[in-house]
Amino acid sequence: MSRTEAFGKAAARAVPAVALAAWSGAIIWLLDGDRYQAFLQPKLKPLLAAGALLSALFAASTLRARAHGVSSGLGRALLKGVMLVLPIAFLWAVYGESLGSHALSKRAHIIGRTPGIDSGTQQSSAQIPAAGTAAVSLLDLTDRASELLGRTVSVEGMVSRAGGLPGDWILLFRFRIVCCAADAVPVGVMARGKGLEALKEDAWVRIEGRFENADFEGETTPAVTAEKIEMLSPPPPEKRYLFK
Repeated sequence: MSRTEAFGKAAARAVPAVALAAWSGAIIWLLDGDRYQAFLQPKLKPLLAAGALLSALFAASTLRARAHGVSSGLGRALLKGVMLVLPIAFLWAVYGESLGSHALSKRAHIIGRTPGIDSGTQQSSAQIPAAGTAAVSLLDLTDRASELLGRTVSVEGMVSRAGGLPGDWILLFRFRIVCCAADAVPVGVMARGKGLEALKEDAWVRIEGRFENADFEGETTPAVTAEKIEMLSPPPPEKRYLFK
C-alpha cells in the first residue's frame, strides 16, 4: 500500500471520529450553564450527559478501528462527516433566537382570551405568600387564577397586542415547554393600565399590580391592573421558557 493510500484510509477513519467528538463537545457546551434549556426540558439533562459520554466513547472506538475496516474513500467519508456536523452548525446559529408574538396560536393557554379554560382546576407546586405582593410566574396565574384573584402580583413576560387589543391593554405571555421547543405553547394573562400603550411588541417587562376581574369589551376577564411597569433586558435563551 502506497503512502497516499495509507493516508487516505487513515484520514477516512478519522473523519467520523472527529464528527462524533464534535457532537460530544457540542453537548458539553449545551450542558455548561444549562444552555440546553433554550431547547429542552430540564428533566432531559441526564440523557444529554449520557449522549456526550457515548459520543466520546464512540469517537475513541472509531479511531482505534483497523485501517482495513474502512470501506469508503476519503471523499465519501468527508461528505458523511459534514452531514454529521451540519446540525451542530445549525444549533449554534439558532441559539439565542426565541419564540415571540409571531408564534402565538389558538393553542395558547391565556386567562380571559381562550374559551373553555377552567382557571381554578390545575395546581402548581410554587409556594405563594399569603400576604403582600406575590412574585408569581405566568403559570401560577393561569393554573391558579381563582386562588390569586384579588391579590397584588408581580409577573414577568413578553408583550403582545395580538388580535388588535386597545392601547391600554396588552397580553403578557411566555412559552411553556413540556419536552422540547418544538412543543412550546404560549401561556399568558391580560394586563391593562396607564403606560402599557408605550410598550413595544415582544418587549420583556415586569408588571406589578392587582390581579382582578376586569371588563374587556363587555366580558369579565381576569387581568393584572398595572401599578408598576419595569422594562427588562431579554433573559438568556436558557431562561426564557417556563417548564411544566
